[in-house]
Amino acid sequence: MNTKNFYPDYDSSEYELEVKTGTEILDDIYLPKHEIISGILPRGTYLLGGASKTGKSFMVLQLAYHISKGIPVCGRAVRKGTVLYLALEDNEKRLQRRMCQMFGAENVDNVYFATKAATISGGLEEQIRDFLNQHTDTSLVIIDTLQKVREYDRGSYADDYAVISAVKNITDARDLAIIIVHHVNKQKHDDPMNELSGTTALSGAADGSYLLKKDKRESNNATLKLMCRDLPEKKIKLIFNRQFTKWELDSIEDELWIEKLNPLVERVIKEVLGESEIWSGTASEIIMQLGCQDMRTNVVSRKISCSADALLTDYRIKVEFSRSCKARTITLRRLPAPKRDDDANDANDANSYSGYLEKSASFSSEGITDSQMVIEQKNVALTDQNVKKSTLTSREELDLGSGWKECDDYAGTY
Repeated sequence: MNTKNFYPDYDSSEYELEVKTGTEILDDIYLPKHEIISGILPRGTYLLGGASKTGKSFMVLQLAYHISKGIPVCGRAVRKGTVLYLALEDNEKRLQRRMCQMFGAENVDNVYFATKAATISGGLEEQIRDFLNQHTDTSLVIIDTLQKVREYDRGSYADDYAVISAVKNITDARDLAIIIVHHVNKQKHDDPMNELSGTTALSGAADGSYLLKKDKRESNNATLKLMCRDLPEKKIKLIFNRQFTKWELDSIEDELWIEKLNPLVERVIKEVLGESEIWSGTASEIIMQLGCQDMRTNVVSRKISCSADALLTDYRIKVEFSRSCKARTITLRRLPAPKRDDDANDANDANSYSGYLEKSASFSSEGITDSQMVIEQKNVALTDQNVKKSTLTSREELDLGSGWKECDDYAGTY
């Protein structure tokens, strides 16, 4: 592959570096990435690897359907949106048969398929951008497979990095996820990331990788391992239902990480915000209220801004800064717990895909998000929060609401 296609020559005098001082970065607020599937798929570019015939294409088609309909995945809420599926190893007849097997006669209006596309160096990036400009609500793009959009594979680190970087340019600029289906090599590795066919540049350039591995070649049991930059590692145990050609949830081994807050921020939340829904004031007022007269106002502001991500994700407290001619105002706003959508349509045809979800309730895991779990525990005291490892099996009774549109008898199908 000619890497010059990815890094065209330009006159450096026409461009200037966009720089910030360390102080400016400390004073800014950086919120967490939006998630397409809560706790499983954030915005970004991801590889889905697995051996041939392990069910990767069934999995991504099932993902496409769920996201297009707003149906939870593995009990986790999804962000409903349009899906573009580049099924480059399939034809329309095969796609039709597969959809009939999986979804029956239900409409699949918000999933758009293409069985041919340009290579990455030959215009694929522009093709995807054109689609996104026409479908601005797109949440997910699937490229099945990577090999089909590479011009050729020389196995060099530079080529692998350039290929993923070209796709990542899209997700860096837009609020969506791209999943690239890829194969694994036959060698055994201590590090699962090295199982992806190609150089380590593939996983290095992507935002994360998902590896699907069956217990045995002919087994219906498999494990999906998640390794993402923005999420704790997870292992999702799955069962392939051959009758309906769908993946079903068995259990999730989930490392729930609740970031320990800075001690000063803990005090601000407890003693300044307290039980109130909103507090607004200056850093000087916080210092006076806490009795920390020896602390500088800019230190207070920065400690709060650096904790804005954790406050929003784990404690549902939104931090806002505004500046007037006199001083910088800090606003702490406690967000309400999301409500269930009780208007979900429960009049499902027993022979439809929705009916299938009802029938498979034995595999269900109530739709929850990590942050909601914290809320349902009534904002567990902001002290000594440690890494918690829990196995959320489909047979546990979890009395937690999802806060998103959901099918109450959702089967956890994946």
